[in-house]
Amino acid sequence: MRCSVPALLALGLSVMGSLTQPACSRKFQEVNPFEFTKKGPHGTVIEWLECQECIEGELDALRDRAGQGRFRNAAIGELAEVLRQGPPPRRMSQMERSLLEDYAGLVKYAQTHPEAKPASSRDEFVQRFLSNFRASYRIRAALGLAEIGGQEAREVLQEAARTPSKYRKDVQRVIGQAVATVRGQAAALKLEEDRSLTPNGPGNPVARGGVIVLYATGDGRLFTTEDPPGPEPPVVRGALADSDLPVRVTIGRLPAQVLFSGQAPGMPAGVMQVNAVVPERVSPGDNVTVVITVGDLPSQDGATIVVN
Repeated sequence: MRCSVPALLALGLSVMGSLTQPACSRKFQEVNPFEFTKKGPHGTVIEWLECQECIEGELDALRDRAGQGRFRNAAIGELAEVLRQGPPPRRMSQMERSLLEDYAGLVKYAQTHPEAKPASSRDEFVQRFLSNFRASYRIRAALGLAEIGGQEAREVLQEAARTPSKYRKDVQRVIGQAVATVRGQAAALKLEEDRSLTPNGPGNPVARGGVIVLYATGDGRLFTTEDPPGPEPPVVRGALADSDLPVRVTIGRLPAQVLFSGQAPGMPAGVMQVNAVVPERVSPGDNVTVVITVGDLPSQDGATIVVN
């Protein structure tokens, strides 16, 4: 059920500054997927691309391993190829055979249970789920590239964003989210040294032009690639899901740029996270108003942050 009014729960601050990415004089290594051994980055990449609930730290492992220089270029190259092409042909063939077997099982079951007759033809069934499988791989590739970050990953994502006709709409949305993430990393964001969030307050104000992390509930169902959408897990980790409705933020009555809005990773399903840039023109103070609007419904009055 979609709640009618988002309720602002808590505010956090990521200390802003300039994050300078070192210039990279060489391009990432172009690779063919599935050519690595389990000891290389391939195993870590595949675990992320194919995890189901993604609660075993698959995305963290990908980021950490890609932080090792000798694996970074290979991992980015593999994710780039997956983003462009989807799963490699061999994996698509495996999935197609599995789907054909599944459909045959449905048909056989329907022989003794006529009410369970498949609603679609075999080809429709197979193509629909192959399309979902391809989209899932591409979405995971975009999120993985955003998590790795840096100039090379940003170039791959920007290339994909320039050719939206190649991607399903759900994939386009995640690519756009990933581009915003890496642009923010390169242009304006710097988390504290331990990369944790510290509560916003008089002793820890957010500066104009900095990024504030907001949490709320009541944003409605999250956008998903599942067909049909499945139940949300009690705690969400790994892949991020963005909000199904448009999200806008005002800070001090001025529109704020929204870098991300969606399920807060590592928190119970239904907790929404919004990363927003504090407008440069906002007046500083200890009680600067914040309003999150989901669709046409604004959050309640009274939520404030400290801005200097």
